[in-house]
Amino acid sequence: MTSSQACVALIPAAGQGQRLGLGAKVFLELDGRTLLEIVTQRLQPHVSRIVVGVPAEDVDRARGLVPTSVEIISGGATRQATVERLVEATTEPMILIHDVTRPFASG
Repeated sequence: MTSSQACVALIPAAGQGQRLGLGAKVFLELDGRTLLEIVTQRLQPHVSRIVVGVPAEDVDRARGLVPTSVEIISGGATRQATVERLVEATTEPMILIHDVTRPFASG
């Protein structure tokens, strides 16, 4: 991917999963892997950079699950606030916003 084709994947994942009642959705596991791990692994071949917004108290935990090339930042109190923080953290000309709860998207 050339710099003129640089695309960042922004993943809002700061939700607490209150409706589901199983804690932060970003850490839900499918077949032994978290949604965070699955989504970032699927996106990596298609983007130049990945930035994930997670609950503030879970930043270190999330960093331990992904390669160091994946940036983890503190999300906001709402989805809109998290997306705003993610957008502010990028300078790429193209942005892909992908929800962590959609782990089965194909390339």
